[in-house]
Amino acid sequence: MSPLHEAARAGHTKKVQDLLTRGYGPDDEDRNGHTALHCACIAGDLPTIKVLVGAGASLTARAQGRWCGGVTGLHFAAEHGHAGALRFLVRHGLDVHVRDAERYSALHYAAENNHLDAMEALLGAGADADATDRFKKTPLHYAAESGARDAIGCLVRARGSVNAADHRDKTPLMYAAESGDAEVMELLLRHGAGTEFKAKGDWCNGVNVLHLAAEQGHLMVCRLLVQRGVSIDVRDDGLYTPLHYAAEAGHQELVVFLVSVGASPAAADRRGMTALHYAAESGSHKAVAFLLDHDAAVEALDEAGKAPLHYVCRGHQAAPGARDAPAKPKRSKWRSSIAAQQYLEVAQTLVARGASVNKADGEGKSPLHCAAETGAVEAAGYLLSLGAAVNGRDKRGLTALHHAAIENQVAALQALLDCGADPNLPALQPKPEGKGRRRVKPA
Repeated sequence: MSPLHEAARAGHTKKVQDLLTRGYGPDDEDRNGHTALHCACIAGDLPTIKVLVGAGASLTARAQGRWCGGVTGLHFAAEHGHAGALRFLVRHGLDVHVRDAERYSALHYAAENNHLDAMEALLGAGADADATDRFKKTPLHYAAESGARDAIGCLVRARGSVNAADHRDKTPLMYAAESGDAEVMELLLRHGAGTEFKAKGDWCNGVNVLHLAAEQGHLMVCRLLVQRGVSIDVRDDGLYTPLHYAAEAGHQELVVFLVSVGASPAAADRRGMTALHYAAESGSHKAVAFLLDHDAAVEALDEAGKAPLHYVCRGHQAAPGARDAPAKPKRSKWRSSIAAQQYLEVAQTLVARGASVNKADGEGKSPLHCAAETGAVEAAGYLLSLGAAVNGRDKRGLTALHHAAIENQVAALQALLDCGADPNLPALQPKPEGKGRRRVKPA
């Protein structure tokens, strides 16, 4: 950064004038493409901006911003809320509709940062309240996402579309729901935001605003939406209800709330999985106990024939094919003693409520096979203490010991051998090629 850049950023107008007379170019760039005018726009120093423009500084010069390239002085001034600088730049010919490399307008920058005066200056100069960026997001999307209440009010007054859909069909209300800001939700709802729209989610299409709030665990937002009449058992394209989302993410208090206001514990998604399957998979003991107290079926089977006990014994591993989206990262081991105890308590609760320790799934795997595969030693020990068949075979003739060996689960191997597993039993069929769930993330 040159002395001219430093003087412009500091608002030292007289020093800027002196450096210009000494031969520094008004359009000299630093390594990020910033000119002295960009620096002055960031600082919002209007006298310095006037001096630089008077010296011939380019209004359309572009630089690298915090998030992307192609940023002009108008964007910088908007991002930092300098209304006077914005008015001057537009008055001197800088296009109020100018876009950066991501197609952000200056109004996007001002709205995201809740700069009301800057927004009013831009709108007064003709800025489009519904301008869309590369992702078809309007300034209102960004204001809702960042909780910019003043910006939301300003955009609504400027007749910005409160139900505008971005490239994933998400509305501003959906972004507010994901952020968990109930006050912003109230503000948008008062101005006509609809709760009926559906969008493309991270794992499945057809997600509703309540799905998005539930996935993030935002209890107050979910409460507000239920009060506003959103269906408690609304389904996405994978037949997920908000309860499924909350249970899978381990949001136990939200599971309790949703069931308390009428969500069905028996609802199954497209893969036949209930909230109890997901609560067990996430190790959510309180949620599991609550669901069982509210008539969740302890032996409910998904389309793979797995009961909730199979999932708790998988320990942190995602259910095969649970949604048609890419697999979440697998964590094959219980990574801490706290997690191990947490999952063990869930297994104990399920068994106490009637879960069978030798229940075979569609592949003939028992919960012990699942525990051996994932190295869930505590769960394996617990199941064996209850009489689980240590040498029981699945449909391929594999025992729990085989599964532990295939997955290189050394601790599980030792535990099984200590409990009488026969290391000489042959597998009846070769291991099939490919395993695990594959999910195709929607575009």
